[in-house]
Amino acid sequence: MIQYLSTQVTPALKFLSLQWKLDIAVALPQDEIDGHDGWDRLGSSHPLGRGPNRPQLRQVEFHGLPSVFVFRHTPVVSDLANLTLVGSSIMPPIQGISTLLLSNPQLEFLHLGMGAALGSRFDPHISLAGLQARLPQLRSLVLNTVTSYGWGLQLLQIIDAPRLEYFKLQSSEMLFIPDADLNPQALFRHIVAGRIHGTLQYSLPPEKLEERSPNSGSIFPSLRHFDIQDLNAENQKPLLEAFPSITHVALNRHALCDWSECPSLLPNVSHITYNGCATKDFLASMLPIALQRADTGKSPLFPDITIATKTLSHEGAIVGRPREGNDDHVVDILRRFANKVDLHRYSQDVFDSDDEIYDNGMFSSSDEGSSIFNDED
Repeated sequence: MIQYLSTQVTPALKFLSLQWKLDIAVALPQDEIDGHDGWDRLGSSHPLGRGPNRPQLRQVEFHGLPSVFVFRHTPVVSDLANLTLVGSSIMPPIQGISTLLLSNPQLEFLHLGMGAALGSRFDPHISLAGLQARLPQLRSLVLNTVTSYGWGLQLLQIIDAPRLEYFKLQSSEMLFIPDADLNPQALFRHIVAGRIHGTLQYSLPPEKLEERSPNSGSIFPSLRHFDIQDLNAENQKPLLEAFPSITHVALNRHALCDWSECPSLLPNVSHITYNGCATKDFLASMLPIALQRADTGKSPLFPDITIATKTLSHEGAIVGRPREGNDDHVVDILRRFANKVDLHRYSQDVFDSDDEIYDNGMFSSSDEGSSIFNDED
């Protein structure tokens, strides 16, 4: 298909999506075609470059394509605004990613989803000098590292996107994936303090806070929306500390527990997405956060809370979003918590398992992760 498109007169073509096989979530070693022999069997390819009769591509999606199609000395695509690479069987080398990004400096959206990868090409000794790609217009980045935190670290060391507003970081707990090649805390350290005087660094920041430069800061200083709901790693507190200005956060139980233990984190968050069930533990974790908001003069309620796929909001929070039945049940239970205790003092009895808030039918959970609340006060 790439060879066909590269030889046709297609000046109006702006979007291209190619998928290697039906189920890219199932990766096998034979899916990957390597070397010149592979090119000989596939037929030599021409890049989908620009020209008066060439495709004027702005958005490209490659799902499960072998690396030989995409990562070459001459990039297969250039000058894109939106690029998605999902499901390659082998994580591409960092040099290949760099070459591709350098040919697409106008990228606004980048999605690297290597969730089906069987192996990592992480080389801890590789020199990153000359591989850094400055992407000043990049606004959205989705990165699935599987368990190759080392590969993810090197990728974030070469992607210079100071204006990034949305960042989604994912990892995997799939049993057939080998152990992580790097402690995820090393990746977190780079995210937290990978810029010095605004310049993206190749080297890792020191592990001890007192040894870091006082002029260090997060690699994405303009971030507003941080999505770590599919990040399967413990101790995510450093990530929450790094972005006090974000307004939207998507998290799982690991991050919520970290936030609950230090509720002053994320002081500007107004929209929460929680990947989990609305259980007692969820409400118990949310209460200290709500109380902290009250202590700083804010409403203990959040304008928007999403649990799994259900959006919950109170009146006037989102213009034009319809209210359906008991959509406000989580917000309502937090309101009842807030009314039950002095908002300026911690009250342990709220968490008591015999508390009427739980035992009078106001709260229960189902296997599907939804929650049921009694509307009666």
